[in-house]
Amino acid sequence: MRLCVPTKTNLTPRPRNCRGKKQKNRTARRVVPTKKKEMKNKILKLIGVAALALAAILMTSTAGAQVPTYGPATICTSPATLATTAGTNFANPPIIDCSRQQHVAVMFSFNQGGASTSNVVYTLYPSVDGIYYDANAALTITIPSTGTTRVNYSTNINCGGFGYYEIYSMANTTALTTCTNLGVVYGIKTLAP
Repeated sequence: MRLCVPTKTNLTPRPRNCRGKKQKNRTARRVVPTKKKEMKNKILKLIGVAALALAAILMTSTAGAQVPTYGPATICTSPATLATTAGTNFANPPIIDCSRQQHVAVMFSFNQGGASTSNVVYTLYPSVDGIYYDANAALTITIPSTGTTRVNYSTNINCGGFGYYEIYSMANTTALTTCTNLGVVYGIKTLAP
């Protein structure tokens, strides 16, 4: 770097560099923001904070929503007995609500009053709206008896597009004993496919 040696010609009140050019003011100027810029900055900060808060809320709610919860429901405990070779059509059929998922676990339970290996037959009618049920698309579930030993028969019903099933009827096919302790329980895993 060249040093400037003052001479009579370059002694002026304004500082100059060695080439005779005026030196630039090297001190930084402070920029004073206008009110518009201040408002814009505040709004951008608020939008950023709101976006982060919304992202946190969505992450929290979706994380909780992905955990299925299980809820069994007893829908049928009557009639208490079913006579020999008898069937019953329910006046108010028990309803299985499968509107929130495609597969529903159902458990049928009963026992015979004596030694019998005959079947107990359940007939279920599907519905789209929960009001009108279709006998033409009936689902029949046939369960063998084991005498006086209690039968707990579980199955998964693939509901497909149907939202509801009603247990329209049940029948005891044996001519020997009365079927007792009838019960139907179904389970739903909420928020599950």
